[in-house]
Amino acid sequence: MSQKGLSSLSEKRESVITRFQELESVVVALSGGVDSSVVAALAYKALGQKSLAVTVNSPLVPSSDLEKAQKVVDYIGINHLIFRLDELRIPEFVFNPPNRCYLCKKFRFAKLKELAAERGFKEVGDGTN
Repeated sequence: MSQKGLSSLSEKRESVITRFQELESVVVALSGGVDSSVVAALAYKALGQKSLAVTVNSPLVPSSDLEKAQKVVDYIGINHLIFRLDELRIPEFVFNPPNRCYLCKKFRFAKLKELAAERGFKEVGDGTN
């Protein structure tokens, strides 16, 4: 990678950290994948204890994803919560429509927003790109 590329990457990293600091507190949806792990790490760097990683545990999530998420939080140091949800209780979702992924994400993020509000966090973020 060229020096210019490193500078640009550093600038982007600092920009994300600054944005998190502006948010004041955040819950990060952590799947254990690369994208959400980077978001969680930057949120923790920016906010420390004012950040919380939340991993959804549901019938739709393989146990290996929960293990990956746990390894990530152990490495980063961010506080972590395993949040039990059951998307199979969404009547529209059970019919397996073409927009089932949208229904699932909508349900999950509505619940994460409720959790964030209950615990005093202002925002919810994820690693979707």
